[in-house]
Amino acid sequence: IVRLHVSGGQPGQRILLRFAERLQPDGTLYTANLRTARCTDTYICRGDGNEVWQPLFTFHGFQYVEVTGYPGTPPLSALLGLAL
Repeated sequence: IVRLHVSGGQPGQRILLRFAERLQPDGTLYTANLRTARCTDTYICRGDGNEVWQPLFTFHGFQYVEVTGYPGTPPLSALLGLAL
């Protein structure tokens, strides 16, 4: 799973994390092997400064994470991969 660190998020702002094992030649996530599985996590910001979140009751096997909706450009420290 991934631990997400957010700074500067607005209340209600949605951050979407998509997971995949491989990339397509153009650098986007290859998800055809996932069939109908979405392999996504959505975090909704509280908007009160620094926020830290990680999902409970789930796991993802992945090598790549796509992040959309993050406020600005996420620094490398915004995501931490955790082995379960």
